[in-house]
Amino acid sequence: MENLVFDNSMLVLYKSCPRKYYYRCVEHLCPKIPVSVHILFGQAFHKALDVWYTEHDVKLSVEEFVSEFQAYDGLHETKTLRKGTEAIIKYVEKYKNEPLKVIQVEMGFTIELGKYIYVGRIDAVAEGTGVLEGIYIIDHKTTSKKNSVLVDPNHQIDGYIYGENQISGKPVAGAILNNIVILKNSVTPYRQFTKRSASDIHNWINTTLAWMDRISSDKDFPKNTSACKDFNHLCDYIILCKNDRDEELCRNLQNNFYTIKKWEPFPLEEEEDGNAISRL
Repeated sequence: MENLVFDNSMLVLYKSCPRKYYYRCVEHLCPKIPVSVHILFGQAFHKALDVWYTEHDVKLSVEEFVSEFQAYDGLHETKTLRKGTEAIIKYVEKYKNEPLKVIQVEMGFTIELGKYIYVGRIDAVAEGTGVLEGIYIIDHKTTSKKNSVLVDPNHQIDGYIYGENQISGKPVAGAILNNIVILKNSVTPYRQFTKRSASDIHNWINTTLAWMDRISSDKDFPKNTSACKDFNHLCDYIILCKNDRDEELCRNLQNNFYTIKKWEPFPLEEEEDGNAISRL
Protein backbone atom coordinates (compact mmCIF):
# COMPACT_ATOMS: atom_id res chain seq x y z
CA MET A 1 0.00 0.00 0.00
CA GLU A 2 1.40 3.40 -0.98
CA ASN A 3 2.43 5.52 2.00
CA LEU A 4 1.08 9.06 1.92
CA VAL A 5 2.11 10.37 5.36
CA PHE A 6 5.69 11.39 6.10
CA ASP A 7 7.70 13.19 8.72
CA ASN A 8 11.32 14.36 8.64
CA SER A 9 12.62 11.35 10.58
CA MET A 10 11.17 8.97 8.00
CA LEU A 11 12.85 10.86 5.18
CA VAL A 12 16.18 10.91 7.01
CA LEU A 13 15.88 7.18 7.72
CA TYR A 14 15.22 6.33 4.07
CA LYS A 15 18.08 8.52 2.83
CA SER A 16 20.41 6.78 5.27
CA CYS A 17 19.33 3.26 4.31
CA PRO A 18 16.15 2.19 2.48
CA ARG A 19 16.28 -1.25 4.12
CA LYS A 20 16.42 0.28 7.58
CA TYR A 21 13.40 2.41 6.64
CA TYR A 22 11.61 -0.74 5.51
CA TYR A 23 12.21 -2.59 8.78
CA ARG A 24 11.16 0.36 10.98
CA CYS A 25 8.47 2.18 9.00
CA VAL A 26 6.94 -0.58 6.87
CA GLU A 27 7.36 -3.69 9.02
CA HIS A 28 7.20 -1.57 12.20
CA LEU A 29 10.00 -3.53 13.89
CA CYS A 30 11.32 -1.80 16.99
CA PRO A 31 14.49 -3.18 18.70
CA LYS A 32 14.08 -4.52 22.23
CA ILE A 33 16.85 -2.35 23.64
CA PRO A 34 16.84 0.27 26.41
CA VAL A 35 16.33 3.88 25.36
CA SER A 36 19.61 5.81 25.33
CA VAL A 37 20.30 7.95 28.40
CA HIS A 38 21.15 10.78 25.99
CA ILE A 39 17.63 10.64 24.54
CA LEU A 40 16.07 10.48 28.01
CA PHE A 41 18.13 13.47 29.15
CA GLY A 42 17.15 15.45 26.06
CA GLN A 43 13.46 14.63 26.50
CA ALA A 44 13.55 15.71 30.15
CA PHE A 45 15.31 18.95 29.25
CA HIS A 46 12.75 19.66 26.52
CA LYS A 47 9.93 19.28 29.05
CA ALA A 48 11.74 21.53 31.52
CA LEU A 49 12.00 24.27 28.89
CA ASP A 50 8.32 23.83 28.06
CA VAL A 51 7.55 24.54 31.72
CA TRP A 52 9.85 27.58 31.74
CA TYR A 53 8.17 29.08 28.68
CA THR A 54 4.63 28.41 29.92
CA GLU A 55 5.04 29.16 33.66
CA HIS A 56 8.12 31.44 33.66
CA ASP A 57 9.21 29.85 36.94
CA VAL A 58 12.73 28.41 37.06
CA LYS A 59 11.93 26.41 40.20
CA LEU A 60 9.05 24.62 38.46
CA SER A 61 11.25 24.07 35.42
CA VAL A 62 13.95 22.38 37.52
CA GLU A 63 11.33 20.30 39.32
CA GLU A 64 10.00 19.09 35.96
CA PHE A 65 13.47 18.03 34.89
CA VAL A 66 14.12 16.21 38.16
CA SER A 67 10.76 14.44 37.98
CA GLU A 68 11.44 13.25 34.42
CA PHE A 69 15.09 12.25 34.80
CA GLN A 70 15.74 11.24 38.42
CA ALA A 71 15.21 7.52 37.72
CA TYR A 72 18.13 7.61 35.25
CA ASP A 73 20.60 9.68 37.27
CA GLY A 74 23.99 7.98 37.52
CA LEU A 75 23.81 6.12 34.21
CA HIS A 76 26.20 8.57 32.55
CA GLU A 77 29.00 10.76 33.87
CA THR A 78 27.76 14.00 32.28
CA LYS A 79 24.02 13.41 31.73
CA THR A 80 23.09 13.83 35.39
CA LEU A 81 20.52 15.61 37.53
CA ARG A 82 23.18 18.09 38.65
CA LYS A 83 24.21 18.94 35.11
CA GLY A 84 20.62 19.21 33.94
CA THR A 85 19.73 21.53 36.79
CA GLU A 86 22.81 23.64 36.13
CA ALA A 87 21.90 23.84 32.44
CA ILE A 88 18.36 25.04 33.15
CA ILE A 89 19.55 27.74 35.54
CA LYS A 90 22.24 28.95 33.11
CA TYR A 91 19.81 28.92 30.21
CA VAL A 92 17.20 30.97 32.06
CA GLU A 93 19.81 33.43 33.33
CA LYS A 94 21.19 33.98 29.83
CA TYR A 95 17.89 34.34 27.96
CA LYS A 96 15.34 35.58 30.50
CA ASN A 97 15.40 39.15 29.15
CA GLU A 98 15.68 38.33 25.45
CA PRO A 99 13.53 40.18 22.88
CA LEU A 100 11.62 36.99 22.11
CA LYS A 101 8.27 35.86 23.43
CA VAL A 102 7.48 32.19 23.04
CA ILE A 103 3.85 31.97 21.90
CA GLN A 104 3.64 28.22 21.42
CA VAL A 105 5.39 25.10 22.68
CA GLU A 106 5.33 21.60 21.19
CA MET A 107 3.44 22.72 18.10
CA GLY A 108 2.26 19.79 16.05
CA PHE A 109 1.39 20.47 12.44
CA THR A 110 -0.12 18.52 9.55
CA ILE A 111 0.06 20.02 6.07
CA GLU A 112 -0.60 18.92 2.50
CA LEU A 113 2.40 18.54 0.22
CA GLY A 114 1.22 17.53 -3.22
CA LYS A 115 -0.66 14.25 -2.81
CA TYR A 116 1.16 13.60 0.47
CA ILE A 117 0.77 14.68 4.07
CA TYR A 118 3.81 16.11 5.86
CA VAL A 119 3.72 16.24 9.66
CA GLY A 120 6.03 17.50 12.35
CA ARG A 121 6.37 18.87 15.84
CA ILE A 122 8.16 22.16 16.51
CA ASP A 123 9.69 22.60 19.97
CA ALA A 124 8.62 26.25 20.20
CA VAL A 125 7.39 29.19 18.15
CA ALA A 126 8.41 32.69 19.21
CA GLU A 127 7.67 36.26 18.22
CA GLY A 128 10.59 38.69 18.32
CA THR A 129 10.92 42.44 18.56
CA GLY A 130 13.67 44.90 17.67
CA VAL A 131 16.60 43.24 15.89
CA LEU A 132 14.73 39.92 16.13
CA GLU A 133 11.40 41.19 14.83
CA GLY A 134 9.25 38.46 13.32
CA ILE A 135 8.16 34.86 13.87
CA TYR A 136 10.82 32.22 14.60
CA ILE A 137 10.68 28.50 15.08
CA ILE A 138 12.90 27.15 17.86
CA ASP A 139 14.50 23.73 18.11
CA HIS A 140 16.11 22.59 21.39
CA LYS A 141 19.17 20.36 21.35
CA THR A 142 21.33 18.96 24.15
CA THR A 143 24.72 17.92 22.84
CA SER A 144 28.33 17.25 23.80
CA LYS A 145 29.77 19.12 20.80
CA LYS A 146 29.49 22.74 19.72
CA ASN A 147 28.19 23.32 16.18
CA SER A 148 27.30 19.63 15.86
CA VAL A 149 24.32 20.51 13.64
CA LEU A 150 24.54 22.31 10.31
CA VAL A 151 21.66 24.80 10.20
CA ASP A 152 21.95 25.61 6.50
CA PRO A 153 21.29 23.49 4.56
CA ASN A 154 18.96 21.62 6.90
CA HIS A 155 15.81 19.96 5.53
CA GLN A 156 14.15 19.67 8.94
CA ILE A 157 14.44 23.40 9.54
CA ASP A 158 13.19 24.11 6.00
CA GLY A 159 10.13 21.92 6.54
CA TYR A 160 9.34 23.33 9.97
CA ILE A 161 9.58 26.91 8.72
CA TYR A 162 7.19 26.00 5.90
CA GLY A 163 4.90 24.15 8.30
CA GLU A 164 4.59 27.13 10.66
CA ASN A 165 3.96 29.44 7.71
CA GLN A 166 1.17 27.20 6.40
CA ILE A 167 -0.48 26.85 9.82
CA SER A 168 -0.25 30.49 10.96
CA GLY A 169 -0.52 32.16 7.55
CA LYS A 170 2.29 34.50 8.60
CA PRO A 171 5.80 34.88 7.17
CA VAL A 172 8.48 33.19 9.26
CA ALA A 173 11.64 35.25 9.82
CA GLY A 174 13.83 32.25 10.50
CA ALA A 175 14.83 29.53 12.91
CA ILE A 176 16.78 29.40 16.15
CA LEU A 177 18.68 26.29 17.18
CA ASN A 178 18.81 26.27 20.96
CA ASN A 179 21.98 24.35 21.83
CA ILE A 180 22.92 23.29 25.34
CA VAL A 181 26.44 21.83 25.36
CA ILE A 182 26.86 19.43 28.30
CA LEU A 183 30.47 18.55 29.13
CA LYS A 184 32.10 17.01 32.21
CA ASN A 185 33.38 20.35 33.47
CA SER A 186 31.06 22.86 31.86
CA VAL A 187 27.55 23.66 30.66
CA THR A 188 27.13 26.20 27.85
CA PRO A 189 23.88 27.37 26.25
CA TYR A 190 24.28 29.06 22.87
CA ARG A 191 22.20 29.67 19.76
CA GLN A 192 22.48 29.41 16.01
CA PHE A 193 20.28 31.62 13.84
CA THR A 194 19.30 30.89 10.25
CA LYS A 195 16.88 32.27 7.67
CA ARG A 196 15.26 30.91 4.52
CA SER A 197 14.29 32.65 1.30
CA ALA A 198 11.20 31.86 -0.76
CA SER A 199 13.53 30.13 -3.21
CA ASP A 200 14.96 27.95 -0.40
CA ILE A 201 11.47 26.81 0.59
CA HIS A 202 10.50 26.17 -3.05
CA ASN A 203 13.57 23.98 -3.46
CA TRP A 204 12.73 22.11 -0.23
CA ILE A 205 9.18 21.39 -1.48
CA ASN A 206 10.42 20.01 -4.81
CA THR A 207 13.20 17.94 -3.24
CA THR A 208 10.93 16.55 -0.54
CA LEU A 209 8.23 15.60 -3.04
CA ALA A 210 10.86 13.79 -5.12
CA TRP A 211 11.97 11.77 -2.08
CA MET A 212 8.37 10.98 -1.15
CA ASP A 213 7.72 9.75 -4.70
CA ARG A 214 10.82 7.57 -4.54
CA ILE A 215 9.88 6.04 -1.20
CA SER A 216 6.27 5.41 -2.24
CA SER A 217 7.30 3.62 -5.42
CA ASP A 218 10.15 1.59 -3.87
CA LYS A 219 9.45 -2.13 -4.02
CA ASP A 220 12.90 -3.43 -3.00
CA PHE A 221 14.24 -1.09 -0.29
CA PRO A 222 17.90 -1.92 -1.04
CA LYS A 223 20.57 -2.04 1.66
CA ASN A 224 23.06 0.77 2.02
CA THR A 225 25.96 -1.08 3.62
CA SER A 226 27.96 2.13 4.04
CA ALA A 227 25.45 3.14 6.73
CA CYS A 228 25.75 0.00 8.86
CA LYS A 229 27.86 1.87 11.40
CA ASP A 230 26.67 5.45 11.13
CA PHE A 231 27.75 7.70 14.00
CA ASN A 232 29.97 4.85 15.23
CA HIS A 233 26.87 2.87 16.20
CA LEU A 234 26.07 -0.54 14.73
CA CYS A 235 22.69 -0.53 13.00
CA ASP A 236 19.87 -2.04 15.06
CA TYR A 237 18.77 -4.14 12.07
CA ILE A 238 22.12 -5.53 10.93
CA ILE A 239 21.35 -9.07 12.16
CA LEU A 240 18.28 -9.13 9.92
CA CYS A 241 20.19 -7.84 6.90
CA LYS A 242 22.98 -10.37 7.37
CA ASN A 243 20.53 -13.25 7.55
CA ASP A 244 17.78 -12.13 5.17
CA ARG A 245 18.19 -15.14 2.89
CA ASP A 246 17.03 -17.44 5.68
CA GLU A 247 13.33 -16.63 6.18
CA GLU A 248 12.85 -18.92 9.20
CA LEU A 249 15.91 -17.52 10.96
CA CYS A 250 14.74 -13.99 10.26
CA ARG A 251 11.33 -14.74 11.78
CA ASN A 252 13.01 -16.12 14.90
CA LEU A 253 15.27 -13.07 15.12
CA GLN A 254 12.30 -10.75 14.79
CA ASN A 255 10.41 -12.59 17.53
CA ASN A 256 13.38 -12.60 19.91
CA PHE A 257 14.96 -9.20 19.36
CA TYR A 258 12.18 -6.94 18.11
CA THR A 259 8.69 -5.87 18.99
CA ILE A 260 5.97 -4.53 16.70
CA LYS A 261 5.50 -0.82 17.32
CA LYS A 262 3.87 1.15 14.54
CA TRP A 263 5.77 4.22 13.44
CA GLU A 264 3.65 7.22 14.37
CA PRO A 265 4.81 10.37 12.58
CA PHE A 266 2.47 12.43 14.74
CA PRO A 267 2.13 10.81 18.22
CA LEU A 268 -1.34 11.93 19.21
CA GLU A 269 -0.98 10.53 22.73
CA GLU A 270 1.33 13.44 23.52
CA GLU A 271 -1.55 15.86 22.95
CA GLU A 272 -4.14 14.41 25.29
CA ASP A 273 -4.11 17.51 27.50
CA GLY A 274 -4.89 19.68 24.49
CA ASN A 275 -1.92 21.97 25.17
CA ALA A 276 0.40 20.72 22.45
CA ILE A 277 -1.03 22.98 19.77
CA SER A 278 -2.35 25.83 21.92
CA ARG A 279 -1.10 29.41 21.72
CA LEU A 280 0.32 30.87 24.93
